[in-house]
Amino acid sequence: MQSQTDVKRSAKLERRQLRREAAQGSVSAIEELRRLGFNPGQNVAPGKTPTKKEKKKGLVGAKGQMLPEGVLPGGLHTVGKIDERAKHNSGLAMKRNQKAEENLREAREM
Repeated sequence: MQSQTDVKRSAKLERRQLRREAAQGSVSAIEELRRLGFNPGQNVAPGKTPTKKEKKKGLVGAKGQMLPEGVLPGGLHTVGKIDERAKHNSGLAMKRNQKAEENLREAREM
């Protein structure tokens, strides 16, 4: 035999489960709640409308963290700016490529 509190508790749990299913769009759960005399949308807050700023910015990460302005998702360099190190490295790479092309030309001429 169930005690009085167990009976009340099981009824609450059943209603909670019905509300969850109704929130996911289950027609049978909505009908069951109405049959029991409950309003399926009772105490449901309306959804939050995103602000203009939130709509413009993209969300990054599992928890939706925003990146600081001008930072790439995978790195620390700012977007659109070329630092001195990158200029230096690209200059060296260009010189190496030119030297390799010259060596190929010389090898073909021999």
